[in-house]
Amino acid sequence: MTTTIQDYALTWTADGMPRASAVGDDEASAGRRKRDLEAAGSTGVRIVPGHRGETLPGSQG
Repeated sequence: MTTTIQDYALTWTADGMPRASAVGDDEASAGRRKRDLEAAGSTGVRIVPGHRGETLPGSQG
């Protein structure tokens, strides 16, 4: 039996610049991070399925 673990990443806009998380989180952690980003004034915050080590458009580095 194979177990698949789903990671989640975030994309958002801060100070007019698109951003993306560089780490994968479980769904609950991604939800908390989304709330934190919105509270800090970020806009367009989205939780997207991803995998650890995957580079998302807008990520820095």
